[in-house]
This record gives sequence, structure tokens and C-alpha cells, in this order.
Amino acid sequence: MKNKRLIYLLLVIFTIPIGLFIRKNKGIFPYIIGEYAPDTLWALMLFWIVAFIFFHLSSFQIFVLTLVSTFCIEVSQFYKGELIQQARQSFIGAMLLGHSFLWTDLVCYTIGALIGFGCEKLSLKIQK
Repeated sequence: MKNKRLIYLLLVIFTIPIGLFIRKNKGIFPYIIGEYAPDTLWALMLFWIVAFIFFHLSSFQIFVLTLVSTFCIEVSQFYKGELIQQARQSFIGAMLLGHSFLWTDLVCYTIGALIGFGCEKLSLKIQK
């Protein structure tokens, strides 16, 4: 179990800089990658974090928890309270909470969570 958690942690550490690099340099990528990959990778990163914390859950349960979390965060962007708006002004707040609701983000989050789910299932199949 300890090795499994270490792998999830390494996956988080690996995913973050890729997403940030694409977000910062989106103009050098084809439009679809520059525009949608960072949000997809954000959901994938969250999948790895959920798997790290709740490593005893099934792949499907991790997928569902990731999807519910990402969707809740996206829907929370409709709320414009002063405190949360201040949090969104910081770099970390903006990366974690976003700024405005986009339907396309829900698609990206679903794809990112599905990638994590697929990787997890493939890993389990290879281990057998």
C-alpha cells in the first residue's frame, strides 16, 4: 500500500508542471490542447490526489469522487462572495477554484477523471 501511495504522489508531482506549462504556453500548442488540456490535467491531478488519500477505494469510487469534486468546484464559480473572490485573486486560489463557470470545463474534468480511471484499471490489470 505504501508503494501505491508513493506512485500516486509521484503522479501528482508529474502532472502539475505539465498542466502549468501548457497553461502558460498555450499559444505554442494546437488550439484544442492549449485550451482544454490544462483543465483535463487538473482533473487528472485531482484523481491522483483522491487516490492518494483514499487508496483503499475502488477505481470507480475514486472516479466518482473526483468527478463530484470537480463539478462542485466548477458550480461554485457561480458564487461571487467577497471572501471567495479574494481567494480567487491569488495564483493558488485561481488554479484551485477557477474564475467563471464553463460547460467545457465539465467535459474536460470528465475526460481527465476517465483518463485516471483508465490508467488505474490498466495498472491493476498489468499487476495481475
